[in-house]
Amino acid sequence: MGIYWAVASVIFSVHNHFFLLSTQSSGFEQYDFWVTLATNILIIPLAAFFAGGTIVYFIKEHVRKLPLWIALLADTVIIVVLIVLITVPGSLLYNSIFYGLYPWHNWVIVRTWEFIFSYGLIYTIFFWSLVSAVTLVALQIGEKYGPGNFLKLLRGAYYRPKVEERIFMFLDIRSSTAIAEKLGHEKWFALLNDFFNDITEPIINTEGEIYQYVGDEVIISWPVPGGFRQRNCINCFLEITDKMNAQANAYFNRYGVELTFKAAVHSGKVAVGEIGKIKKDIVFTGDVLNTTSRIQDLCNTYQADLLVSQDVLDKTDSVVGLEVTHMGSVELRGRNQPVSIFRVRAATYSASGAQSLAG
Repeated sequence: MGIYWAVASVIFSVHNHFFLLSTQSSGFEQYDFWVTLATNILIIPLAAFFAGGTIVYFIKEHVRKLPLWIALLADTVIIVVLIVLITVPGSLLYNSIFYGLYPWHNWVIVRTWEFIFSYGLIYTIFFWSLVSAVTLVALQIGEKYGPGNFLKLLRGAYYRPKVEERIFMFLDIRSSTAIAEKLGHEKWFALLNDFFNDITEPIINTEGEIYQYVGDEVIISWPVPGGFRQRNCINCFLEITDKMNAQANAYFNRYGVELTFKAAVHSGKVAVGEIGKIKKDIVFTGDVLNTTSRIQDLCNTYQADLLVSQDVLDKTDSVVGLEVTHMGSVELRGRNQPVSIFRVRAATYSASGAQSLAG
């Protein structure tokens, strides 16, 4: 975001130089391109910290649950206030550099005061409000398609289908039908929302991308080799387990249930591209998804929380600290060749140093 706003500040300075300077608009009488550019570059870190942080961590998280028109109004008011608060010190800095005086000098303060009540401030508010609006839209698109995919969409990377090697994890809640019947529709939906929100941080920490939510199931994807690096695709499940264990009491107090879940990890080649006409989406297709789903179905058979294919284990950096048990080679419906699968758990160590199974 800081880079994007730095580019916007350069555009802002160039626009002022070629258009506003020629008209001698109110608020831009004392104007110097290089001073403006230097001031904008100096003020951008402050803007990115306060305005950018507010957009990402406050507006996006707290206003999204409001009706759309209220959310847009709140976004506009908050952004305008922030722009004014950032523009004032920016104007002080500009006039200080322009006149070669201290920021608290009377003449600098007078010129800044004049700018505040000029067309210059209105134009500045308009320009940076537009930049903030584009930022919010980009963040929303990023949430829809996943981090990093917005730029790929702009480049048309998925306009034509392409083949990629990917790692997939299918993770869902055990006994979800019974829990849903117990809680009812609204409370079950709230639980799912809390669960998906809570597991997002471990997914991001391990460089995963959320591909789809399907009922109580989430499909997570990693590009190769990123998912194998530092065994991200396995550590993701371990971090989710730690996170949900820490939240166990909160879920029980809120919903009266103990959540458990199972997952499978497999890798292979898939075709990926944009699909749809009036509702576009980025879609993966290939045998690897069907195979991952069928491996996950075997979790109950083998009383395993996490099953991993040999393809994944062979390419993973390390299995140190893991309890890995070969469950055999199984024939899966729709596949000619059997798949070798392993049960994977985190391992603990006793005081004597002997390895024992966690959980």
